[in-house]
Amino acid sequence: MSKDNTLEHLVEHHHRNSAIKVVKLSCNFGKKVALSVGIDYASGAAIIQIAAICNLEQRFAHCLQQRNAIASR
Repeated sequence: MSKDNTLEHLVEHHHRNSAIKVVKLSCNFGKKVALSVGIDYASGAAIIQIAAICNLEQRFAHCLQQRNAIASR
């Protein structure tokens, strides 16, 4: 489990917006495997990769704003 409760925060966002998918891996398989699994699991018009998270709430909100701006074009 992460020290910053990343999974819990992402699940909260999923409950508010079912278009957000969350994949929980059984252990740390590394970045390449995690991204591959996420891409395989994803559906929709966009995939947002968040590789380095300093402030999850701010970064996630920013990504959603960008996605909404692109979608409204």
